[in-house]
Amino acid sequence: MEPISEVEAVIFDLGGVLLDLDYRATSKAFHQLGFRDFDILYSQASQSGLFDSFETGAISEQAFFDNINSLAHTNHTQENLKMAWNAMLLEFNEDALHVVSRVSSRVPVFLFSNTNETHFNRFQEKYQLAGIGHSFDALFTKTYYSHLLGKRKPTREAFEQVLKENKLNPATTVFIDDSAQHVHGASVVGIQSYHLTEQLESMFSRELPSLLT
Repeated sequence: MEPISEVEAVIFDLGGVLLDLDYRATSKAFHQLGFRDFDILYSQASQSGLFDSFETGAISEQAFFDNINSLAHTNHTQENLKMAWNAMLLEFNEDALHVVSRVSSRVPVFLFSNTNETHFNRFQEKYQLAGIGHSFDALFTKTYYSHLLGKRKPTREAFEQVLKENKLNPATTVFIDDSAQHVHGASVVGIQSYHLTEQLESMFSRELPSLLT
């Protein structure tokens, strides 16, 4: 990637960038509920579009968990399923949040996360319980959550909406995500995109040091 001579905005992903995740924790939690083949169930639900529908707000939280029970032929309470589904959400990476704060003093910062109603409510709660600050969303100029936006990464339409609403020039906008397919999707619309495979501060120190000064 060619060095960016000027950066006018940065768009951050959430999970795997600012919030630590462990998908195995959710698999283990479902296994403890009696889901012996959760990975197969997850695959079936993905093929049926269940997770995409939940992440774009097309179905409710109740409908999502009803479908999980239906696919697995179980009858768990929504609360138990919700706890298992949320198990993948670990803690906020305070060093990464500090990077966001430093960058926000230089340019507008945005958040774009593929998420869902259940995870959204839980990570907002975790942020407040951690005592890091009063409002997670207040760290950003504007936040975009797929279940509220009605679109998800890596679709072209999703990225174009974020650009258009904020009058952002893709050539001077940076996007950071830990998923290669999302990075590719942003690159397609001309956004300068980085696949995060290390600590966020290390990436900025090497690729975008001027935003940390």
